[in-house]
Amino acid sequence: MMNQEIFRLNLEVEEVSLYLLCCGLADTGKPISFSDLLSVWNGDRKSMEKSIGTLESLNILSVHGAEKKENTIYSLNSLEKWKI
Repeated sequence: MMNQEIFRLNLEVEEVSLYLLCCGLADTGKPISFSDLLSVWNGDRKSMEKSIGTLESLNILSVHGAEKKENTIYSLNSLEKWKI
């Protein structure tokens, strides 16, 4: 599911890393959840939230909200939907 175009967007290392983590979870068939991402994220929560925001704004990642942030689920969008 990973698209090589992610490496051509001049994104921050953290943003590309988050995208790769999302792809890894998606490839295993697990939902891409905030809590699962946080459990494997090497940085702090604030940097992960910033990276999520960037990927959302580029429509690389879609958010399926929940009452609690930890229960939020994300999905990866196809390249055709990216705002690049």
